[in-house]
Amino acid sequence: MIDTPYPEDLLFIEKSIYQHELRLEYALCSEQIRKRDDAVHASERALGCPTAREPLLETGWRAQ
Repeated sequence: MIDTPYPEDLLFIEKSIYQHELRLEYALCSEQIRKRDDAVHASERALGCPTAREPLLETGWRAQ
């Protein structure tokens, strides 16, 4: 998985996207193309983020 750094330009950019949402999206896509190990790894990283919101965590748990 690619770790995308938070951009210098802060205009209209949600920090949560770079903290955990991209990882969860990657996990969901990986699951759809049957890359189970990648999906689990990305889900674990997203779920480990202390700023992840509850609905997002529920989606991540379902992906595992």
